[in-house]
Amino acid sequence: MKYQERTVEIGSVSGASSSKRLLAESGIRTRLIKTEVGKDGCLWGLRIRETELFEAVRLLRFAGVPYVLR
Repeated sequence: MKYQERTVEIGSVSGASSSKRLLAESGIRTRLIKTEVGKDGCLWGLRIRETELFEAVRLLRFAGVPYVLR
């Protein structure tokens, strides 16, 4: 079964990796992806199943992680 996914753009690779670990501790599986390459470097984010998106952004917000939902 194919799941719909959304992208949560975090920014740095270290921030995205930390967020990935945070969500994994709560049982939310994500995929680390490069969302954009610009003159100032790469932007990183996480691909998250839509069914887990609400809980994921709630956890990120509670942890104070800045993100943009794409």
